[in-house]
Amino acid sequence: MTNRTKDNIGPLYFMPAPKGNEYLKLRKSNGTKPKFDDPEEFWDKCCEYFEWVEANPIIEKRSIKVRDVSTEVEVNLVRPMSLAGLLEHIGLDEDGFERIGKIDGYAYFFERAKSVIYVQTFEAAAAGLISPEDVAWEMSKGDEYGAAKSPKEGEHVGS
Repeated sequence: MTNRTKDNIGPLYFMPAPKGNEYLKLRKSNGTKPKFDDPEEFWDKCCEYFEWVEANPIIEKRSIKVRDVSTEVEVNLVRPMSLAGLLEHIGLDEDGFERIGKIDGYAYFFERAKSVIYVQTFEAAAAGLISPEDVAWEMSKGDEYGAAKSPKEGEHVGS
């Protein structure tokens, strides 16, 4: 292998652009195209996810026995909203979602989307429609103080 120098220009030697160049003006864009054209489009995508969750409950098949006759029925269960589900639906990762929350105009819809998810899962857990333990764990993932501790056996939550 030969050593590369200024005199021995090879494929691995890159010359810096001259000072005062205007190559930057030749670019076609300032990076990747934003995922959303405006905050309302972002909110519309969030609402599509919320509507999809409501329209697509989890279906559980249960056997019911009445007077020695067994019948299988389908029961619609609440599909809990989650930040992970929203991100999958709108095509963002957590970092991208957090960055959107810091952009002027998007912050309101960012907080509103998080609030809708929080309220839906909290109310469903309070009504006993979904597991309160799972909701507590999911909601604590973003807690700056760390994940919530599981109560010890015989210990009541909040004591």
